[in-house]
Amino acid sequence: MELTAHEATRQLLDIIKAVRSAYEKCEKDEQRLTDECNDLNHALELMPLSTQQRREIGEQLGEVRWRRRKAKEEIEQLQPLVDYLKRQKGMVGDLSKAFQDINSVIQAQSQRFYTIRVRKDLGHKIEHRAREKAVETLPEISGRRARRVRCNII
Repeated sequence: MELTAHEATRQLLDIIKAVRSAYEKCEKDEQRLTDECNDLNHALELMPLSTQQRREIGEQLGEVRWRRRKAKEEIEQLQPLVDYLKRQKGMVGDLSKAFQDINSVIQAQSQRFYTIRVRKDLGHKIEHRAREKAVETLPEISGRRARRVRCNII
């Protein structure tokens, strides 16, 4: 299936939203995990603990530090994209406007018709989308064949 302008614009907007969301989530996770590391370090340092408790807190600290490292690595990977998006501040607004414009064009195209001028024996109006609707009812046809059917080349 071919990628339409509508679908491409929607995907771009979704990707931008997903990148920003993932970056913010990773930053929150990294901060929370840093705070948790500090709590565990202070517990080891300041609390009277048995050997077993120290070992358990040490294992927890290792796990938390590993998860914190993963969050920081994800932030490092997303940072170039986030920086690019910050430099392109107007791009999201422009894409949103383009998306709305494409929707308007699709709506206008779906309502097009041709008014017969000379050959009244053909009827009064011809809907532009009639052939596409007929093609949709046909069994699965390859892309090139479907295009030829829509364009009445067959």
